[in-house]
Amino acid sequence: MDLETLNEPKHHIDRELLVQDSHVHIPVYAITAALLVLIVFGLRLGSGSRVALVLLAFAAPLLDFVGLWGAHLWSGSGRVWGAVALLGGAMMGLVYLAVLSLALKQCWFSNSKKGDQDA
Repeated sequence: MDLETLNEPKHHIDRELLVQDSHVHIPVYAITAALLVLIVFGLRLGSGSRVALVLLAFAAPLLDFVGLWGAHLWSGSGRVWGAVALLGGAMMGLVYLAVLSLALKQCWFSNSKKGDQDA
């Protein structure tokens, strides 16, 4: 390792690999979001919370790939596009965590009696 080469970028976004990743990941992210939304529909939530979770479940992967493609197409503003991709990934994680915690809470830790649909 040479100190002069530490600041040189080592990673290059290859278009062929990006197309391949997009081809595989975008449909899988959409299927995952659709299955997650089915869980959201079964939760006892207000309509506003439900709509927000559904929108975030589909918008987060979109932001992720918009950031990756933006960094590839406009590499001069790669930091901005990288931040967009990171934001999309973080949003995906937060949506998954929110749905998991709400589902666990409502399934196993809820104090409501059987048949009671209020929460």
